[in-house]
Amino acid sequence: MSNLRPVTAGPLATEAFWALSGFGLTLGQAVGSGGHLRARCRCGRQGPLDTGYWLSRRWQARLLVDLEDRLRCACGERRVMLEAAVGPVAPGDMFLLAM
Repeated sequence: MSNLRPVTAGPLATEAFWALSGFGLTLGQAVGSGGHLRARCRCGRQGPLDTGYWLSRRWQARLLVDLEDRLRCACGERRVMLEAAVGPVAPGDMFLLAM
């Protein structure tokens, strides 16, 4: 299965968590049941996202793929891949939210 892969939180991490992309997941499915959202850029930056703004706008039914162009990476990339992740929220890079 190419859409399911282990992700380590960094060199000091003692635990791994699983990230899932694709499969037509919605924002509500990604953050429900203790899950969280992670962003990953082609340049290698990755990190957790605070989805509070999107959830406050009641975007739970929006597909993750439709939200990918609403983030900006520090490298200038205008589209960032979103992943639903389970496990501990590990620190990572920051991404800018495009309104």
